[in-house]
Amino acid sequence: MRDLNYDLKRLQAAHDDGSHGTRTARSYALAQIANTLHDLGFKGLRATGLKRKHVVALVREWKRQGRSIGTMKNRTAHIRWWAERIGRPGVVPSNDALGIANRESVTNEDKSVMLDPDKLALVKDEHVVMALRLEADFGLRREEAIKFTPSRDDRGDRIRLKGSTTKGGRPREIPVRNKGQRRSLDEARRLAAAAR
Repeated sequence: MRDLNYDLKRLQAAHDDGSHGTRTARSYALAQIANTLHDLGFKGLRATGLKRKHVVALVREWKRQGRSIGTMKNRTAHIRWWAERIGRPGVVPSNDALGIANRESVTNEDKSVMLDPDKLALVKDEHVVMALRLEADFGLRREEAIKFTPSRDDRGDRIRLKGSTTKGGRPREIPVRNKGQRRSLDEARRLAAAAR
């Protein structure tokens, strides 16, 4: 294992902040960053030796590779985490200074997908079917639907999702607006009771 990869692994072990998903993404990104720096000729670099020139070289390489704006911003955020942990946050310039443009988001684009009853009939596991129905009926994310616990989350006129099951760790509430949603919740409750 190269010195920089080893140093970054140790740095992550000493500072295990963030969710499991964030730590996994950070570990993967920092390993890629260390490999790219090695390939760019920074062979003897240690974690404490991070400098502005390294960040600039990485961004230049990512642009050459045609990486998306989002990917470059995410990787730069991981470098900022690294720089803060070694006490050198000033070595990472702003995204503007690095020439990383702003993300363009289209907020009026509907990304919803309708459940196809024929395809849903092919799913044999009733728990998966219920999770898919909760996704469709309430607009839940996949993880929220999988971790949905009727006895805890069904509040009658609304569902309340725990922060540990939601994106960003923020609890959220969704009103029950129609009889179809109520039926799905009642069926989820029966299914959960039968599984005990």
